[in-house]
Amino acid sequence: MVCGIDPEVDGVLIYYIMKWRVIYFSALALLVGGVVRAQEVESVKFPKTHQGVSLEGKIKGYAFKDYKVTAKKGQRLVVTLETKHLSTSFLVYGAGKIAGKDAALFNGTVNGNEYQGGVDADGVLTIRVLMMRNAARRDESASYEIGVELVDGKGEELPKAREMPIYFLAYSRGVDDGWSGMSRSPKRYDSLYSELTKGEFAKGYEAGYKRGIKVPQPTRAYKKGVMRGVEDGACGLSRTPSRHASMYEQSEAKDFAKGYEEGYNTGIK
Repeated sequence: MVCGIDPEVDGVLIYYIMKWRVIYFSALALLVGGVVRAQEVESVKFPKTHQGVSLEGKIKGYAFKDYKVTAKKGQRLVVTLETKHLSTSFLVYGAGKIAGKDAALFNGTVNGNEYQGGVDADGVLTIRVLMMRNAARRDESASYEIGVELVDGKGEELPKAREMPIYFLAYSRGVDDGWSGMSRSPKRYDSLYSELTKGEFAKGYEAGYKRGIKVPQPTRAYKKGVMRGVEDGACGLSRTPSRHASMYEQSEAKDFAKGYEEGYNTGIK
């Protein structure tokens, strides 16, 4: 024993202190890691009548939500995301791929809030809704609605936003901002147009915004109907509101149809 230290007693004491430290910091690491990696997983279940569904959700900070979709080779997956939070987006991973580890088929932060693509193999695809890092760092929260649809391979192609005539794309964005009470700001969508089309986008946005503020507080189904109708009319697709069955509940069908009719008439002009 040196300087009053009993090696046998103090050795036992030191052992238990070190063991406690390991347990404490391991638990702390798990707790912190759980906050950073917090996620929800939901298997998408389609109604018996059609292979389409609209789901609502909310995320905050670094948390994200995964939607699992069981699909067959030859089908086409269509995903649309609607949210007022401009830093919320989604990723799509192919069948058998691990979300967050394997490469994504689609990255909404680059390509926008609408995806459609063929399914190459039977299996489970993953749709991950998440925030961009700038918003996640500020621990922001966002509500969203995501539409998921499986279409047979021979089904009619839906219009892609970036392939729409720029005026009508701008019109739909203007209507949405007007209805939502957002400021009149076409610059919010800089990524959707080039310098050469800026003038055309501004004209369409202005017309859409004026239309949006004329109808205060429309129902959600009516609003969706207008937006889908404008897209179909502008892209030369047939007048078929049933194409977007996943975007509304049966009880909202009438409102959706009214909005779709108005939007389609605007789109074909």
